[in-house]
Amino acid sequence: MIYYPTCDIVVTSPICSDCPDKELGDVRGFALIHESRVFVDPTSAVEWNAGINAEEIYVFPYARGGVVPTEHEVAGFGNTNTEVDGYDYVVNTFEPNYVNDYAFWNTVKDSRSYRVAYKTETRIHIADENASIIAKAPVTEGEKREAIIWNIMFKFSQKALIRPFAAPNGIFDRCLALS
Repeated sequence: MIYYPTCDIVVTSPICSDCPDKELGDVRGFALIHESRVFVDPTSAVEWNAGINAEEIYVFPYARGGVVPTEHEVAGFGNTNTEVDGYDYVVNTFEPNYVNDYAFWNTVKDSRSYRVAYKTETRIHIADENASIIAKAPVTEGEKREAIIWNIMFKFSQKALIRPFAAPNGIFDRCLALS
């Protein structure tokens, strides 16, 4: 006789609220985090500043963009047609420092050592896995008054959904200089 376990997992109970906290969308800022940087507390400005000063974190506080998670399905077994075994993410951002950030984007695009974090209204979301970085600066035909900006896409796959954390104070509010 062959025995297959039921794969039961402990499901966390949902929280019911008559007045749920709402988080407004749009990627408002983002950061690249080197794979060597591990957070004990992702909400800690002290940890973020240490990573920034070590040049292991690069923060872009002025951005816009969106995130598209797509479920990654594999063939199922028995009565299950498919199973979700993770998510493919595309974080599509726009960054306005076209001239000044050329050297940065031209070099970091070849790295496979960075995770992306993006900020929405009050939350940051940090990828578990490193991302492919695609940097483009399209020039729109017939738009003589439209500024050229960076269109940066981060693509990665991971098993879990991206967890929201409270954004650390003072990190995504302004441009930060190394201290």
